[in-house]
Amino acid sequence: MQGNGKGLDWLGLMTGAVHDAKNGLALLVAETDELLQNCRDDQKTSLEDLRLQSLKINQTLTRLIGLYRLEQGDYLPQRIEQPVLDMIEEAVLPVRNDLLRRGVTLDIECDDMLEASFDHALLSSVVFNLLNNAMRYAFRRLFVRVHSVQGGVEILVEDDGPGFDADQLDRELAQSAGNLSASGSGLGLAFAAQVMKLHSSEHAQGELTVDNQSSLGGARCRVFLPW
Repeated sequence: MQGNGKGLDWLGLMTGAVHDAKNGLALLVAETDELLQNCRDDQKTSLEDLRLQSLKINQTLTRLIGLYRLEQGDYLPQRIEQPVLDMIEEAVLPVRNDLLRRGVTLDIECDDMLEASFDHALLSSVVFNLLNNAMRYAFRRLFVRVHSVQGGVEILVEDDGPGFDADQLDRELAQSAGNLSASGSGLGLAFAAQVMKLHSSEHAQGELTVDNQSSLGGARCRVFLPW
């Protein structure tokens, strides 16, 4: 109990702890990057794994804080007109080495002149999460396709894995609609769905959908970013 007789501010404590953890992870990633520049070949794989896992944990914590702030109406996206390809490449960077170790090929199809208005940090986190999920189920290939469609920009993350079974697809659809009570953590897809809603325009709503319509034969996640 605090001295004023009130209970502990658990929400404040948890938020502070998450921020402290993120700062520590950022320092760990920076120091790992330095070690990678001068390490022996037999140390490189372990250091790259350490770096990748640190980035993944950092992304999870970012989504956790982001979901809370979005639910509280405490965050407004900083939408700026910018190249979409730059954002895609930033989202891909943390998983490049993991893809190589798994023997998974990633192809990106995106016009380098294509621009849209979006919050770079938020949308990059969404694409990273979708890639990270797809990588877990892909057999040999991942495909990120970005192109203009009527009313906006469409980002597709596709894999050649087994796809969703019926029950799993129902859960993923519920989570992509922002339903955190759905079976499983739902954190990544719920966060992505909330981010896309914040990117709605007066003409159309930003959205995230999932299905088994991948051109590679597996699962597909579709992000729609309206003009």
